[in-house]
Amino acid sequence: MRRRDCLVSLGLALPTVAAGAAEPLMAKAPTPPGSPAVIPHSTMWRMTSDDGRRYYRVMMALPAEPPPPGGWPVIYVLDGNAFFATMVEAVRLEAFMAGYQPAVVVGVGYDIDGPIDVTSRNYDYTPPTQAPPEYDDRNPTRLAGGADVFIDFLRRRLIPAVSARVAVDPVQSCLFGHSYGGLFGVYCFLKDNALFGAVAATSPSLWYKHDHVLRLADTVLASKQLGGRLLLMVGESEQHPDADEIALMGAQRAAMLEKLGQVDHAVGLARLLATHGIDASPHVFAGETHVSVAPGAISRAVRFFLRRTKPEGPR
Repeated sequence: MRRRDCLVSLGLALPTVAAGAAEPLMAKAPTPPGSPAVIPHSTMWRMTSDDGRRYYRVMMALPAEPPPPGGWPVIYVLDGNAFFATMVEAVRLEAFMAGYQPAVVVGVGYDIDGPIDVTSRNYDYTPPTQAPPEYDDRNPTRLAGGADVFIDFLRRRLIPAVSARVAVDPVQSCLFGHSYGGLFGVYCFLKDNALFGAVAATSPSLWYKHDHVLRLADTVLASKQLGGRLLLMVGESEQHPDADEIALMGAQRAAMLEKLGQVDHAVGLARLLATHGIDASPHVFAGETHVSVAPGAISRAVRFFLRRTKPEGPR
């Protein structure tokens, strides 16, 4: 049976988080009929880029129990509107059912009602390749090349804002990104290697600007030692679509996917980094597309990053 790309499990209904709450939202009983669905123990606040052109919705979910002495591990999720809710429930389910550490989840989204702000992320998540203003070759009306600016925003403003609200362990931090978000994750791993202890990059657009980040990796590896851990994940059908997918997209687009080389780039980069003693590993999800790969990648990212403290089993 043909499986279609589906975003139902990605939390696109955007369950409510409490705006500006001083304390995490707690479930109350009885809940009146017709009440909005709410992510327990969550809060939300808004931030604006330094130039005033991008508006961020920051969503944060906490474990129910008090933090350990060193603070909680924390996972930062790009495209938070789309992926925050799924990551929160994946972390909580793995903690409850499989004995993994609880963690704080921070969704870095945009202040819109939809899942993806294509214009803002196009600037934030793409690396600079020339003097500004720079535009995306594939989307020539969209500004690009703002990844260094976004890294500075994360380091100087967002991460301190999280630390001011909850006790987190600065050593145990992970960045999750998908597509251009995955591209940003790899770029950040190479350019500002100490900012996150781990990066889980899903379907990274490593073909961007004629393989710019892959060429950057060669330069970085020749000049400095990288620490931390990198997980590169990709769906098999992103490069090798099956017959049903080809029938939907057409032979021309299928040929383009083959040429972009999503799978080859991700696997090749992981292997290159590993030969230099870097903790980098690839994972290819059989039969998954650029969209359908996301839920499985989120679950694998949780197990990649968090430490297991108890055996798996019924609770």
